[in-house]
Amino acid sequence: MTGPSAPLTAPRLAFGLLLAALAVVMGLEILFQYRAAVKLAFAKDTTHLARLELAYTPFSLKHFHPHYFFFFPLQADARLALGNDVCSLDRDGFREPGPGHAAGKPLAFLLGGSAAFGDYASSNATTITSFLNAAQDDYFFVNAGVPSWNSTQELYRVAMQIIDLKPALVIAYDGANDAVLAAEQVTGDATVPAGSFEGFEQVRAIVDDGAGPSLPERLFPELMHRFWKYTAVEQPEAPASAAAIEAGARRYVLNHHRMAELSRAAGARFISVFQPVASLHARTPIAADDRDSRIVEFHRHLQAAQWPGEFVDLAAFFDTELETVPIADSDLADNDIFVDEVHLSDRGNAMVARRLLQALASRATP
Repeated sequence: MTGPSAPLTAPRLAFGLLLAALAVVMGLEILFQYRAAVKLAFAKDTTHLARLELAYTPFSLKHFHPHYFFFFPLQADARLALGNDVCSLDRDGFREPGPGHAAGKPLAFLLGGSAAFGDYASSNATTITSFLNAAQDDYFFVNAGVPSWNSTQELYRVAMQIIDLKPALVIAYDGANDAVLAAEQVTGDATVPAGSFEGFEQVRAIVDDGAGPSLPERLFPELMHRFWKYTAVEQPEAPASAAAIEAGARRYVLNHHRMAELSRAAGARFISVFQPVASLHARTPIAADDRDSRIVEFHRHLQAAQWPGEFVDLAAFFDTELETVPIADSDLADNDIFVDEVHLSDRGNAMVARRLLQALASRATP
């Protein structure tokens, strides 16, 4: 039978259902993307901690870089475009205010990962470097931290960029990322060299398998994110390799030696700083079983290390300053020091800045 009243055939029915399903999927993807945009735009309706998490999300994305493996976007305009009222970058990938604001002062650079970068600081004015700039006039401190970085990447940045800017002072404020990555160096039947970057395994899989993200992940990123989030089966965490942690600690110290050599060759003072870590504090509310054993073991290996001169161990710094060292719970309170295991509040950043000023006032190893 033909004509407008002809019944649907099975192929036509299947094709119609396929189109309808595709329309639903596309509609859901658009809805989720719109929801994410609205959530960011109206973040003021959420908790203070949630607003900060949203503000820092764009800076946690990793982009390929020829020297550092992962960095901020290569294009200077794209770096500027990441900025919001909490956090922003200059064209060279420094958290603002960058070197262009030095006004003739000698440059001092603070290297490190997200803790140095100032994740969860309420603004550019409440990072460690900004507190340092507000408290003294001998240097202009520049924030050279990058989320997820370890000391290997810091070493590359010293060699490829910082030295060319003629620094008077270089401070490496780090340790936690090296510790965690060292504990994860054994992956299946392969051992990743100490000092390898976060995300190496994902990139290795893409190159070795000859495939990037799947077509559904490229077309429907929000839907696929939710699919994997709610269908993934949590695997038990593999025990950290003691040998890998020890090798990572040796690499960490060696990276500091090399950064010190480069800095001194350029006429700059160099200071190694092991950052504060909640698990290494006795006065936090963290139960013994919940402390990060990877960082504890990594830090233990550093006690007998030969450092390249000035070394400031802030691992348990707040225990010497406070009767209790509070950690944010459901939201970030004014008196909190830690936001999580390694990231500090504005109050914590200000206290670290004051401690670093004490170290700068003396050439002796604290």
